Amino acid sequence: MPRKPKTGTAEKRSARHKPGHRLDRQLNTLEGSGLIDVAQMMPELEYLFRHALIQDAAYESMLKADRRILHRAIGETLERLYPEQLSELAARLGHHFALAGEAERARKYFILAGDSALAVYANVEAEQHYRAALNWATSGADKARALAGLGEVLDGQSRFEEAIQVWRESILFYQELQDDDTVARLYARSARTAWSAGDFQRGLTLAREGLAAVANSPATLGKALLLHDVGRACMFNQMKAEGLPLCDQALAIAEQLADVEAQADILSTLGTMLEPDRQLDQCVETLSKAAELADATQSLRVAFRTHHNLGQKLYNIRGDLRAGRDHLLRASEICRLMGNVANEFHNFSHTALAVLFLGDFVAVEAMLPTLQQLWRAIPDPTPYQIWLGAVEALLLRYRGELTEAVVTLRACYAQARQPSNPEWQYAIALLFAEALLEAGETQEAGRISTDFLELFAEEPWGGVVTARCVLSAMHLREGRIEEARRPLVEAREKFGSQITAFEAEDLSLAEARLAVAEKRWPEALAAFEATAQMQARMDKRWYRAQTLREWAEAHLSRNEPGDRDHARELLNESLALFEEMNVPKYAALVGNRIQSL
Repeated sequence: MPRKPKTGTAEKRSARHKPGHRLDRQLNTLEGSGLIDVAQMMPELEYLFRHALIQDAAYESMLKADRRILHRAIGETLERLYPEQLSELAARLGHHFALAGEAERARKYFILAGDSALAVYANVEAEQHYRAALNWATSGADKARALAGLGEVLDGQSRFEEAIQVWRESILFYQELQDDDTVARLYARSARTAWSAGDFQRGLTLAREGLAAVANSPATLGKALLLHDVGRACMFNQMKAEGLPLCDQALAIAEQLADVEAQADILSTLGTMLEPDRQLDQCVETLSKAAELADATQSLRVAFRTHHNLGQKLYNIRGDLRAGRDHLLRASEICRLMGNVANEFHNFSHTALAVLFLGDFVAVEAMLPTLQQLWRAIPDPTPYQIWLGAVEALLLRYRGELTEAVVTLRACYAQARQPSNPEWQYAIALLFAEALLEAGETQEAGRISTDFLELFAEEPWGGVVTARCVLSAMHLREGRIEEARRPLVEAREKFGSQITAFEAEDLSLAEARLAVAEKRWPEALAAFEATAQMQARMDKRWYRAQTLREWAEAHLSRNEPGDRDHARELLNESLALFEEMNVPKYAALVGNRIQSL
């Protein structure tokens, strides 16, 4: 049904009228009668009705046919006067041509308005425009185009299931049009959205379905994007051997077509794929190149992903926590511009984890309200509870509230053990196992580590060294020294020097503990010192404070001349760190130990 103009709107009129012109006289008459007021003189003369009721009365007094003529005249006048501002005026033009009953021109301008809003991530406005375009679409091509844009804005609002269903409708229209390039693009976007919703298996299913649908099509950019997303989905479903050649093929097409944005996105995936193969330096270099390309293209979506991946690898692989945190913060800023609350939450939770490792607990406490607010704003927040719980639990653990931390992490781990998202199980499992060890629940910690190694043995995500360290610690607690040595020997033999900074720290500490159990004091003290130095370089203050405590106890257990003095020095340094981090519970424990000496 046609609608009257919104209350208080004003149409711009050209100020280039000659004196005595009929329109000028009419406007002067209306202004003199108090019906209208001048709203502005520059850059264009603009009038407003003095009261909304006057506008309503004037509009309702017109015959419907006259209204249509009026709206068509306004639309055509705007087109003629402002041919270089059609994108800016698209929503207004769509409105007038819709009220004029001009279906084709209404649809055209609503699509243009949707595209303009989407380009600046004004997703709510873009959704309104695309839905209006659908109402005026008369052909399959028109509907396909409007549905494709609508899917993008639904995805941008984290309404993932709606986006996938809308794209599926659009795909059917594009298949009728034999537009395989767009079919491939939409399948790629659908697969990526399923991943965003935490359903990695469905993402792979959608990507493979798309690849089968365009199997005989030429090597277009759309097909390159789809090949990449099939490969990416394979990676997240522990099928890297199948996915890597597909990503290589996608990159070759993108390079041939000179599409820098696609190259950046594919390189971001390839960089991540290199980590399980222990090509660690190349992993960081590839991701750094991807970030550089993404920034150059000004593609927010790809820049977000590359900065997120690079941030994680910098602090995990190289132990550069501060640089990693900075890239993650950059990714959060990009996500905020895009208005994608689910991605912003996911990235911000990883940022909080990096800040936790730095021991800046006050900063994490300040981040929690924002993190909780973002989580509540996600249309379906349940899958993301894992990350919120992990941040809250680790903050509890580092503050000394170990029992509460274990309860929260147990709930997170139970949720993460879903067949559709193995990556999330990987991320939570070892954090949970380490907290269990500290709480003395060694058997459960060992079971989780064993499950981890069985699940990720063939396609390790990283962390397989840490899982072996947890198993070693479990055996030590049970007094089985030979069994405690075996996983550490395996880690050294299997991975050698190609381990991440976090894994090197874990392995060094595990070897120090084994040496203490075997009373190999020189090796034990050297390993504690090496561990503390690694933690100092990474600025992992909480972990370093704990290592200093254990190092001091090793000196006291050896009990040779000078050991008590060394122990006291180490404990004083540990105490200073805990006080600096404002962790009174651990500070009290260390203080009491110093008193006992």
